[in-house]
Amino acid sequence: MAPSNPSHLLLVALPAWGHARPLAALGARLVTESDTVLLTILTTSIHLEKLRFEIDRQLETGSPALQRIRQVPASLYAIIALIASVDASNPLAVIGEFAASYAPAYEVLVQAKSITCATTGTVFEAAIAPTAIILDFFGIPQLHATRALTGRTVPVLAWVTGGASTFIRNWGPESIGGSGDFGGKVAAEAARTGKPALEVGEQ
Repeated sequence: MAPSNPSHLLLVALPAWGHARPLAALGARLVTESDTVLLTILTTSIHLEKLRFEIDRQLETGSPALQRIRQVPASLYAIIALIASVDASNPLAVIGEFAASYAPAYEVLVQAKSITCATTGTVFEAAIAPTAIILDFFGIPQLHATRALTGRTVPVLAWVTGGASTFIRNWGPESIGGSGDFGGKVAAEAARTGKPALEVGEQ
């Protein structure tokens, strides 16, 4: 039995393990934090089993969330491979095929119909249409397909995968080792020296 008043979150990562794995960890956390979250993750055959393992790994044995995932059928927790067979040696082709397969799958989900995993043949029962999408920020074709089908009625959150140290250094406050307000520093130095801001910024 599905939870009452659910939120259906659709998670879509770039089909690369460094992008998919952190999103799986987020998915596990979301299911753990709320018993009303329905979760669907779209992937390829390359990462299907690894994503299942990663979500199981994120949840402790005996965790109430794990029990809930196991007891509630597919509408609560579905990892669906959109492409059955891909050439893992050509990542750009995989990304292209995955992007092309998104629109038909999203349309099925929006229509609240059952959806079939292309790899396992598992039919996931119908659930409510996605109420929000967490999309890898490289997923421009998926964003366009989403907007074409549902306009701006379904919120899309950009998912950026990367090392925290890089983000902190480039955009974090100085108090934790970041560069702080780089634009403000450049403007202040340009005003102090009389040099053009571009020249100051390049120094």
